[in-house]
Amino acid sequence: MNEIASKARRKGRVRSLAERIGKLTAAVVALGALVNAGVDVLARIRNVPTNKFEQSNEVLYKQHYQETPVVSQPYDVRVGVDVTVRMLVQLYSNGDVFVQYGDWQQWIPVRQPRFASISPIADAVAQSGLPAPPPSLATQLQAKAVVVDLPKLKAELLAVRPPQEASIEKRYQFGELKDDHPEIFSSSGQRYSKTFQAESGYRISTYVVQYWNKNNFKEEGFALSPDGKVLTLTFSLRSGPYFDRYRAWVNGEVKTTQARLD
Repeated sequence: MNEIASKARRKGRVRSLAERIGKLTAAVVALGALVNAGVDVLARIRNVPTNKFEQSNEVLYKQHYQETPVVSQPYDVRVGVDVTVRMLVQLYSNGDVFVQYGDWQQWIPVRQPRFASISPIADAVAQSGLPAPPPSLATQLQAKAVVVDLPKLKAELLAVRPPQEASIEKRYQFGELKDDHPEIFSSSGQRYSKTFQAESGYRISTYVVQYWNKNNFKEEGFALSPDGKVLTLTFSLRSGPYFDRYRAWVNGEVKTTQARLD
């Protein structure tokens, strides 16, 4: 009897210890989730990117906003009888891609960069990436793939061709970002200018600007040189004070028609 009672007491102590360990583990996981949630709220308030998609947009925009893409292809996607959505796909020289579809924008890196986590405690559940497409779909996509030869495209862009057409169309992409906050309690502005050079043997005859995205931006005007070879866009950006830290930016495209010099 004493031996049976002793075994029962040992089992009770083991069960009690297991219950305490389970409660402690649950408390640690809950505490980690609360801390991470607090960090996420703070990051949202301070406009800090919180996932790899937002971080990709932040990093790649700063990397490419002054760079002209190798390929810039717009698409008009008809989604209804009288509804058409503009999609823009841009490919940059290092292989990074920018996609704009309606009001949605996303930068896609050629290689996934490493981003530092802003959460002090690792998530309790690992987050997996997007699932791979089914093999049949992947085969179909591969069969319809279009090959883009970046070295060849860059060589063609750098090649100097003699003017042949009496009139040509040339597009110029531009962008600027102001994310400094030198003033503590007041916003700060800065003036910028972008110049667009006509193709060799041509002069700019007409131009129109399209802004893809802008924030705290003010256009001051365009100026075309008397010989029509240089077009200058002047604008200003105004970022917020140090305690608010809102940013200012603009990116877009200037479409020109250029006439051949006789």
